[in-house]
Amino acid sequence: MAIRRIDEERGRAPEDDRPVSGLASDLTSEVSTLFRQEIALARAETQENIAHARSGAMMIGAGSIITAAGLFVLLMAAVYALAEVMSMGWAALIVGAVAAIIGGLVAKSGANNLKARDLMPERTARTLKEDAQMAQRRAQ
Repeated sequence: MAIRRIDEERGRAPEDDRPVSGLASDLTSEVSTLFRQEIALARAETQENIAHARSGAMMIGAGSIITAAGLFVLLMAAVYALAEVMSMGWAALIVGAVAAIIGGLVAKSGANNLKARDLMPERTARTLKEDAQMAQRRAQ
């Protein structure tokens, strides 16, 4: 009885007496609202992920600049140390090759951490699947 009174106060017919067209109209409206909310969620989640990636990239850049300066000094020290036991040319070649190999491995590791899958809005995709399943159940 309380449900009927609320429906009557709102100027709506009780759910049992509503025509199919009214129910379809409500369903269309609810689905439209739901998809607008899902799009807003996806947009917010994507912006959050991009901001996180941007912050990480900036920190990588700043750390790389500082590290490069320190590494240059250390590499020169290694070349001078090796030059004590061999010629300066060979010492520079050995130190340069080792530094290039290590740098390549570090760069590859960093590239693996910035894959596109980390930027996908996973929560939105999951809720969209759930919403589609719910809509299919209601349509039956």
